[in-house]
Amino acid sequence: AQLEDWLNDGAPFGIRLFTGPGGSGKTRLLIEWCRQLRDQSIPAGFVASNEDTAPLLAVGGPRVAVFDYAETRTEQLEELLCHVRDRGAEFPGLRVVLIARQEGDWWQQLCEDDHDARQLVHQLGRIQSLDEFLPTEAERHALFDRAVVAFRARGKGAEGVDALVPDLTQPHFAQPLFVLMGALAGLNGKRISGAQELLDETLEHEKAYWAKAVRDLGRIKATAEDVRDALDEAMPLLTLWGGAPTKKDAKALVERLDIHGEVARYTLRVLRKLYSGHDGRWLSGLEPDILGEHLVAKRLERDRGLLGLALDKATDEQRKHSLTVLTRLAQRRPSERRWLIQALQGRLETLAVIATDIALETGDPIGQILAKVVKQEADADLAEVLMKRCPEKTTALLEVSAVSTLLVLADKKRCWSEPNEKQLSELSRLANNLSVDLSALGRREEALDA
Repeated sequence: AQLEDWLNDGAPFGIRLFTGPGGSGKTRLLIEWCRQLRDQSIPAGFVASNEDTAPLLAVGGPRVAVFDYAETRTEQLEELLCHVRDRGAEFPGLRVVLIARQEGDWWQQLCEDDHDARQLVHQLGRIQSLDEFLPTEAERHALFDRAVVAFRARGKGAEGVDALVPDLTQPHFAQPLFVLMGALAGLNGKRISGAQELLDETLEHEKAYWAKAVRDLGRIKATAEDVRDALDEAMPLLTLWGGAPTKKDAKALVERLDIHGEVARYTLRVLRKLYSGHDGRWLSGLEPDILGEHLVAKRLERDRGLLGLALDKATDEQRKHSLTVLTRLAQRRPSERRWLIQALQGRLETLAVIATDIALETGDPIGQILAKVVKQEADADLAEVLMKRCPEKTTALLEVSAVSTLLVLADKKRCWSEPNEKQLSELSRLANNLSVDLSALGRREEALDA
């Protein structure tokens, strides 16, 4: 009802950011709303990451444009907001929905260099947490029952056997995805209430699809076991990289894993059948994200070389997506911060700048971890690059700003043993910036010393 009221409130333009953890149902909620609107002949749908935004303003009347992973699409959003700034009043009715796990620096800095476009965000933007929509205990049971019916219709579970119901009062069942996982496990005769155990069970269910797809190949010029093993290796890397844009990229991925010949050919055939990509990509990674992150964590436990495969001799896009997956994993499970530490150590030259972008988009803990690694490993030149990339008003990069400024200040003091007036001014500016950062971090005694 809130969404319908917003759509029909008569305003020429509206923008709303929906936030919530992975598995909370953000994307599913908007998919369903768009479907309902299209049934009413109202244009509504998800905007592809490579889509031109100008046509969104080509018609008038109510319409909805949804941007998933909005935190990673600020350039596209700024382009749209500039179009709205210039032409929005002529074509009223557009509602823009952004989906992200959390509000962060990216939202605060959206259109910061364009005053009029920024005013649109300030005046019309609203942040709405999915906490307002999370199911009550009674609604969780109702969702569980509906899921059981839907799964049975798809041939899941044994006929005439009731699904085992987990303890739906557990906090993670406030996220609808876990209710669905619990229903699937219950149909398979398992009452699983723990979050990690549900993810494990769902991952095993996914792997059963891999095995069936291999069997469906029939007689092949490779052993089924070799193809299953290849899939087990390929999917974590594919998930870290966010899929493969082209068939050529997919082939390069399996070759990187030393998978060749007939095994590679059959592996690609299965991957294409099960994980054909969206947004024009040839393959996607494992979804939903929370399950893909779990797959990556499980593989890293067995094979720490996966980090090198994902980050070394990779493209910047692949590195960025890999670090984003690791950051989201660490947000959900703080014990998994170790993979971010290992990823950044010894790779600052190639990853530090990328990590600052991810910190602004996705939030902690990557900024905090980057700051510690910078303090241990960075030289003054890299520190200066990072210092200049930190916005004046930042939360996610506050520690990076402080550490980088400290390293730059110390280096210039060494180089300028007898500073001239211009150099003294620069030293004073750096010391003041450092003091501001340290004060914001609550390190007031150090701030006074700076």
